[in-house]
Amino acid sequence: MKSLRFNHNYHYSRYMYVIAISIIVSLGISCGKQKVIKITLEPEDPPIMYANNLEQRILAIQELSHGQPILSNQRYKILVEGDSVKILEKPLGLIGKGVALTLLSTMKAGDSRISVLVNQKLEKEFKLKVINDMRDRDQDGYPDVIKLVDENDRQAFRDWFVQIVELQFYDQNVRWDEGNRDCSGLARFAYMESLKKHSEQWKSRWGHLLDWTIPDIKKYNYPDVPVIKQKLFRIRNGRFSTQDIEDNAFSIFATSELLMRYNSRFIGKDLSMARPGDLLFFRNNRYFHLMIYLGVPKGEKILMQKTNARKLKNTGSHYDNQEPYLVYHTGPIEKTRGEVRKVSVSTLMKHPNPKWRPIPVNPHFLGVYRWNILN
Repeated sequence: MKSLRFNHNYHYSRYMYVIAISIIVSLGISCGKQKVIKITLEPEDPPIMYANNLEQRILAIQELSHGQPILSNQRYKILVEGDSVKILEKPLGLIGKGVALTLLSTMKAGDSRISVLVNQKLEKEFKLKVINDMRDRDQDGYPDVIKLVDENDRQAFRDWFVQIVELQFYDQNVRWDEGNRDCSGLARFAYMESLKKHSEQWKSRWGHLLDWTIPDIKKYNYPDVPVIKQKLFRIRNGRFSTQDIEDNAFSIFATSELLMRYNSRFIGKDLSMARPGDLLFFRNNRYFHLMIYLGVPKGEKILMQKTNARKLKNTGSHYDNQEPYLVYHTGPIEKTRGEVRKVSVSTLMKHPNPKWRPIPVNPHFLGVYRWNILN
């Protein structure tokens, strides 16, 4: 009987052992089927971004368990509330069984909420505050948010600027107010028009354009310029502060001297450093004068076909040459309002009055300057 009792206990213990193992295995399989989702925003602190179309956050969604990755099944969804943050279309890349996406601030300040859904279930939520970027890190008097930091935007501005400037030589646009037709007025007019969105309606007001395919600036467009709006030009010295807006440190008008001192940056007195759209400043006694560097004109062949060919020939230029040119307005001459002139650099270098030669040894030549928004 004792032996039988021993065997009975043995079989009972073995039976319970098998059940225990089965339960453990079952639990292990069950746990293995659960999906562990890790969602992070880097950096999450501080939850503030600047409205400059530059600030970024990385949103990472990872599946830490076995099975098919989230990305391949497209089982995740991201909802963005508010227009101060957007998601870049293409994922930044894969992180194991997951995906990383870039959140980019826009030019609009405000609050945004980012919700991450997996299998239509809310997994995590982030809140971001986007504020106007009033910093002036290079201390040039302009808020950083106005700077065109994207090279495509810079090139678009240059292309529009030199095209509009050159067109005023052939056919002055009626939108260029006659009261502002002088050397600084030409620069201000082309600057403002270059920042606009060039819609079909805008183009219909122009008789001829050299290139209709130039893209618009993407960061912002006049008159919705961040912070300063329609007052494009700084008119006094100092680092930018929010008080400048109330104190009228910016204006729709600026003389040649003010454009040089507070709206552009000195590049050098070597003309080889100039790029299309740069400004050349001269000073004769107390009077400042500016010319606009075109570089090698791109559209003279087109203009020869569309405009006054005689006037084109009078410039002494040839549309197939590779010589850089300048355009400027003379300002009032005697009893006239003056005129827009176009001259080759080589011709200006031989000007009979040495004060107008753009060479380093000329004390009246103040140098090549570049618009602050391009710096």
